[in-house]
Amino acid sequence: MITRAEGPNSILIDQRVQPGAANTRVVGFETDTMGITRLKLQISARPVDGVANTTVIAWVAKSFGVPKRDVALIRGQKSRSKTV
Repeated sequence: MITRAEGPNSILIDQRVQPGAANTRVVGFETDTMGITRLKLQISARPVDGVANTTVIAWVAKSFGVPKRDVALIRGQKSRSKTV
């Protein structure tokens, strides 16, 4: 499952991020070796100085119609596997 409830007004989204793509877009789902299914997201930003993480946060905020300040990167600051 890619989303799970964290509280009454929040969810967690497991993502597999591919930086350096031509466009930012969802390309489907991916299941890792531990059996965790993640949303696969290609982003146009490079993984330099946190720009890729900022792009992921901005994409989630726009997709769910919430302010960026309400989206947090919980896990995966230096990994392609992220939880927001």
